[in-house]
Amino acid sequence: MTEHLPPVGWADVATKRDLEHLELSLRNEIASLEVRLLREQRTQFAAFVTANTAFMSAALVLLRLTL
Repeated sequence: MTEHLPPVGWADVATKRDLEHLELSLRNEIASLEVRLLREQRTQFAAFVTANTAFMSAALVLLRLTL
């Protein structure tokens, strides 16, 4: 079975330090994505509030015109 594996040496084996570095990199990337997601959510919420305010203002104007 081992005859079918590609030839590798000890230089190709991941060390604990390699895994710790990978973990840190992934944690930083996830934190960056969380920040971007939070910014996007705030932007979308602000757009929703603005659109809702405009809609309600238009509805009030139409209501006053019909009275």
